[in-house]
Amino acid sequence: MNNQSQFEPYLYAVSPPGLEQVTAKELKALGARRIKVQQGGVTFGYSHAMLARANIWLRSASRVLKIIAEQEVRTFPQLIHLTESLDWKAYLSSDRPINVQVSTQKSRLYHSDAVKERIEGVLGARSGTEDEQGIWVRIVRDKMTVSVDTSGELLHRRGYRQAVTKAPIRENVAAALLMACRWDMDSPLIDPMCGSGTFAIEAAWIAQGRAPGLLRTFAFEKWPLTEMKLVRRIRAEAEEEAVAELPTIIGCDIDGDALSAAEQNAERAGVELQWAQLDARDLPRPEGPTGLVIANPPYGKRLRGTRAPVLFQQLHSRFEDWRVVYLHAGRSAPAGGFKPLLSFKNGGINVSLMTSPRPPRKR
Repeated sequence: MNNQSQFEPYLYAVSPPGLEQVTAKELKALGARRIKVQQGGVTFGYSHAMLARANIWLRSASRVLKIIAEQEVRTFPQLIHLTESLDWKAYLSSDRPINVQVSTQKSRLYHSDAVKERIEGVLGARSGTEDEQGIWVRIVRDKMTVSVDTSGELLHRRGYRQAVTKAPIRENVAAALLMACRWDMDSPLIDPMCGSGTFAIEAAWIAQGRAPGLLRTFAFEKWPLTEMKLVRRIRAEAEEEAVAELPTIIGCDIDGDALSAAEQNAERAGVELQWAQLDARDLPRPEGPTGLVIANPPYGKRLRGTRAPVLFQQLHSRFEDWRVVYLHAGRSAPAGGFKPLLSFKNGGINVSLMTSPRPPRKR
């Protein structure tokens, strides 16, 4: 059995499946070390400063976990001994409820409810559903991994999107796709099916260099031993990095209620953008520099009856020197000439981010 006293904690950023490379690039830009991409997330080295920066700055991740133990366990006495050996006083307080999540796979301790019961017996049952400290236990092939949730609410909950529309895209997914497109943050951006405005608002925050976690708090900030002076300094540094200037960002939608929701969300996000109520088929090509058209059209089981491939082929013809990208799902053929930039799951549906052909170079 491994010696737990020699275990070095590390961090794990949970990412939407298929978007892990985007999260890895973000972590590299933040100065993270020992980055390793896995299916469903990215591991990286632990420090309290990096833990705070990852939660405050990561745009594409869903949450950040701190891995505090990894050890082989085959019996309940071994499981109890490992649980008792961990330094829980660093993460738990007597007045805060806990939420233990257990999964087991191909292990002798195969009954997840029984595992959860033993762990809760060591930690002490604390009832309550609000402000819970999440504890994640995973046993695969007799190897037990214990994690504590550092984020609390999922990271896509930035705090601005209170008005929602039908079939919205999550904030972290929208940000990941914008980064995957390599939008230069200076050229114009148009979302012809903006819904609640997520693409437009996330684009604005990316262009401003604004940390997505500035409007919210995190689970680790309530840990008894958290260095809050360090956290406040990192927050202050993030606030100083943001700039007020924005490129042209336009959100359009045929639904007036959706547009109203987008405007309200943008106001809460602190960004002034351009909005227009119109059918995407009537979207005019703006004068001036070329840019990016990006959209999340109706697809899958959520909404039916769309002719997205035809529409985006028309938009590409109209915006021939712009880059046009859209989310495509289902068995129908994508827009002619469009190619998949990346594929991932969105709401349990297999989706591809389709990109238009690059315009020919002018001689």
